Amino acid sequence: MHRAIQLTPFSQFFFSFGVCFFSLVDRCHHYQTLNSSDRNINYIESSGELCDRLLSWNGAWYRFQGAAGTRLPTDCPPINRCHTQFPGWLNVTHKPLPPEGVTEQSIKVCFKWVDDNNCCAKEQVIHIKNCGSYFVYKLFPTPACDLRYRGTD
Repeated sequence: MHRAIQLTPFSQFFFSFGVCFFSLVDRCHHYQTLNSSDRNINYIESSGELCDRLLSWNGAWYRFQGAAGTRLPTDCPPINRCHTQFPGWLNVTHKPLPPEGVTEQSIKVCFKWVDDNNCCAKEQVIHIKNCGSYFVYKLFPTPACDLRYRGTD
């Protein structure tokens, strides 16, 4: 014997709200901030060899602000910057940045590796949202240590 569950309009609203809440969160207002100066591409020191290998495996949304800069750069950097050996850059060569209000998936962050001249020897796919005057990024762990996301102005 099956019994149907009756939901009142009030409970239907809260059930629907709970199910849809996470898809309705505006990433332009719900993010973590990366603001340390050692994430800025102008930070020359490389000792310490920090990496972003331990970021949340399912990703988290971040915004670059303050001393870290305002965005992920779109050019291949020199090695040994930003307290790491191989800083990352947003590869928009084959895919432009998304227009305002749009969340784009599958944009690559590239990293040089060891003595390789290839500016995209290692890569990590991220998501990016254009919030008008700034971008937010869903960053995932880097594929190895000595790789780190960096900011620029």
